[in-house]
Amino acid sequence: MKLLRYGPAGHEKPGILQGDQRYDVAAFGEDYTEVFFGSNGLQRLAEFVAANAGSLPVVDAPSASAPRWPGPPKSSALA
Repeated sequence: MKLLRYGPAGHEKPGILQGDQRYDVAAFGEDYTEVFFGSNGLQRLAEFVAANAGSLPVVDAPSASAPRWPGPPKSSALA
C-alpha cells in the first residue's frame, strides 16, 4: 500500500495505491498529517482498507497527483 493524494490543487483527498489500482480513502476520516503519522496512522489505515476491501471507491489514474501534504514537517538542525 502506497499513500497518494488526488484531486484539484488545494482540494486534494487522501488515497492509496495497491498494485496498479488507486482508491479513495477519504472515508477513513483523516488526512496524512503529522497527527496521522504520529498516532499509528499507517496501521489504522491498513486495518480500515482491509475492513472495507471491495467497497473503496476507485480513483481514475489521471486525477491522481503528486503528494501534497497539508503541513510542513517539523525539522531541526544541529549547529
